[in-house]
Amino acid sequence: CEAYLYGTPMVASYQTLYAFSIDKQNPQYKGPFNTVSSVARVFTPEETGAVTPNSDTPYSFAVLDLRAEPVVITVPPMEKRRYFALQLMDLYTHNFAYIGSRSTGNGGGRFLVAGPRWNGKAPAGITKVFKSETELVNMVGRTQLFNAADLNNVKRIQSRYRIQTLSAFRKQRPPAPAAEVDWIPAEPPAQLRSSLEFYNQLAFLLQFAPGQPSERFLRERFASIGLRPGEPFQTEGINPALRRALQEGMHDGQNDIDKNREALDGKTDALYGDRGTLKNDYLARATGTQAGIGGNSREEALAPVLEKDANGQLLDGSNKYTLRFAPRGLPPVRAFWSISLYRLPGQQLAPTPIKRYLINSSM
Repeated sequence: CEAYLYGTPMVASYQTLYAFSIDKQNPQYKGPFNTVSSVARVFTPEETGAVTPNSDTPYSFAVLDLRAEPVVITVPPMEKRRYFALQLMDLYTHNFAYIGSRSTGNGGGRFLVAGPRWNGKAPAGITKVFKSETELVNMVGRTQLFNAADLNNVKRIQSRYRIQTLSAFRKQRPPAPAAEVDWIPAEPPAQLRSSLEFYNQLAFLLQFAPGQPSERFLRERFASIGLRPGEPFQTEGINPALRRALQEGMHDGQNDIDKNREALDGKTDALYGDRGTLKNDYLARATGTQAGIGGNSREEALAPVLEKDANGQLLDGSNKYTLRFAPRGLPPVRAFWSISLYRLPGQQLAPTPIKRYLINSSM
């Protein structure tokens, strides 16, 4: 059960980065490691590579490989009124850093992102240094779009988001490349909650996550059942008692996630954050992953989920609903608010005859 709760965010993170930057045959493929890929339009129901996307902020994506050396992310200056955020999420799904309006301002800058094993010194010209606990990082960028006529401005900003290796930034010879990795296929989401391949995926990913002192004993318990960083976890022909224990662990862990999610009743903001915020609450981290992987930390954005009406019934597209705010009671926000419509259980935008999927403050 511990291994399932601990590993669920890692295995789900790998699904995303494998589709985006490893599997070139995947329709969601964006580009190789350490390159920015921007979507210069808003999301529609046809995009299925992310759950609960918004259509207010055209996206930029990157998968950072920090094994050989850090990278430098350059962002341009932009108007003070425009919200943007580059969210940096490690394999554990910790939001360990933000580059953006709230956190670093709209004046532009160069930000160094380093892996857990790097102990170098940042060169001149670096605005800030961020350290990741894992050597693989998902970056999700959001740039506010005010209206349809503003799209070219967003495209210009997105084109100036840049990622360089530290050696390229310094215009120096690069270090020795990281060892070649035989990337294993990501586990399909439909099988993630029942297939014992889950444990093999977790063991594979542990090699990119050295671990924290507070988790040393947990990692030792993983090793005692054969979950060792980078070593294949063979499930064929294993002891029947261990097989049962692994299956029961997945079942019990998933039950805990389901109960936790039900009890939260859509209030998911406490499920996302950095390690300092989440501590070692593996249940919260796993629940957040299944509620919507890549959710923002609460200080960056709040995204409550409403799945039931005032009578406790699940929302149904065949009904008509009214969402009421008291006079002078619209959400008090510093950037914008938005209400988006999603299909369940897939959590993608819901198609509508008028091709509008949200109502937001700029309307």
